[in-house]
Amino acid sequence: VDADGAYIDVASMDSEVGWNLVGNPFDDHCDVATQITFSDGVDTKTFADAVTAGWVGNSFFDYTGSLYLPEITTLHTWTGYWLYVQQNNISISFAR
Repeated sequence: VDADGAYIDVASMDSEVGWNLVGNPFDDHCDVATQITFSDGVDTKTFADAVTAGWVGNSFFDYTGSLYLPEITTLHTWTGYWLYVQQNNISISFAR
C-alpha cells in the first residue's frame, strides 16, 4: 500500500481519567521506555516515572480477542492498547 503524507517525528494525544485506547502512530514498533512520555503541562515523565507518580497504570493492555495481556516494553504497529490514566490533564507523546 502506498500512502502520501508528511513524515512526522512526534505525535501526541490528550487523555481522560479512566481507560484510554492508544496506538502507536508510527510505521515501526515503539519502545515504551524511551519513545513515550507523559506530561501534565508542567512536568514530563517517562512511562516508569509516570507510573511511580500515579499518573497512569502500570501497563498498556493488548486485547487478543479473548484475553487482555499486559505490555510494558513495546507498542506494535497496527495494534490498539488500553491504558488507565489516573490524573486529569495528562498528554501522551510518542517520538521516533
